[in-house]
Amino acid sequence: MLEICFSSSLQGSLKAFGGKVGTILYPCFGLSYGDISDPFCKETRKQAFDIQQYGNSIDAFENKWQEMSKDLSDLTSHCEEQVIRFWVDPTADSICGFLFLADVLRDKKIDARLMWLPAWITLQDAMELPKEWGEVVLTEKLSALLDKEIKVPKLYMEYLSDEWRRLQQDHALLRATINGNICSVPDDFYDHFIKA
Repeated sequence: MLEICFSSSLQGSLKAFGGKVGTILYPCFGLSYGDISDPFCKETRKQAFDIQQYGNSIDAFENKWQEMSKDLSDLTSHCEEQVIRFWVDPTADSICGFLFLADVLRDKKIDARLMWLPAWITLQDAMELPKEWGEVVLTEKLSALLDKEIKVPKLYMEYLSDEWRRLQQDHALLRATINGNICSVPDDFYDHFIKA
């Protein structure tokens, strides 16, 4: 099984979980911001990435780019041989990544599964609201989530691909999740949150 995640913290948690998960791939190109008309353009993605997450190091970005590109290549090379499980959370980066991969894999014969990561987890009458999935101790929680895996029909994957193409046609530089839907938004969309 190929496990596709769009968060480095989730990637770390899945690695820590061990044998119950398959090969973990992290082809996350930060597609909620920047020009997405050509998602494979390295220079465009470099401009769009928040360099802070790479410690202001161009070398760190280069290394991350190589890792993500290799993971994308591994996914496209083996997608028809193995089940693909997408771990998607409500963030714009995660949803954009999922839509992007639905488009990349549109003409492939794949067996896709969706693990929708909720905004909170309830176990034994306790609620946990993770800011990052790396904050969650995933042992029993991951086992509980695995029971909620959904098989994704090909027609739905095609719909997701169409949604990605719609976002590309918007020519916006920013995307956000609004009321559960991914939308193109103005460049200053987050300004009032920052100023508040």
